[in-house]
Amino acid sequence: MVQTDTLNAYAVAIASEAAAWHVVKDRLPGTVSYNNDLWLRWSDAIERTNVATQRIFVEMRGIPATAALPDPIAQRARRGH
Repeated sequence: MVQTDTLNAYAVAIASEAAAWHVVKDRLPGTVSYNNDLWLRWSDAIERTNVATQRIFVEMRGIPATAALPDPIAQRARRGH
């Protein structure tokens, strides 16, 4: 069973991704108004949504909520992106 906190985290991630898209949609790579910081914020929001989605599937399979999932945003930061 999926925990309420997990579903709430997913809802927050989706809302954050949508808000980031609204800001970046006219400033994508290849456009004159491209903004790398906004692009990275949107990319991070997508990653948070992906992690939240994975967490739901993990919980649906009955794996404990404490099971560690990779943090792609932290991994990217360690790579210097």
